[in-house]
Amino acid sequence: MNRILRAGIVLGLGIGGFFDGIVLHQILGWHHMVCKTPHCRPLSIAQLEQQNTLDGFFHLTCWILCVIGLVLLSGTIRNQGTVWSGKALAGAS
Repeated sequence: MNRILRAGIVLGLGIGGFFDGIVLHQILGWHHMVCKTPHCRPLSIAQLEQQNTLDGFFHLTCWILCVIGLVLLSGTIRNQGTVWSGKALAGAS
């Protein structure tokens, strides 16, 4: 697997996770990372706090994936022999 493809996959995982976390978790409220009740509705403040904390760890993981992907991309930029392709950056071969 070439370096730009690897960077595209890692960045795609991070950005995709952010989309899921922001749109589905926070805006639409469809689900959380951990659901203990039907339809993921917390029954107490403690359950809501736990759901929010675990969602926060999910977002932290997405952020770390994005940083790693940017580091990989930066390393690829320094390699003068790299052929740039939007398709490769998107994670397709």
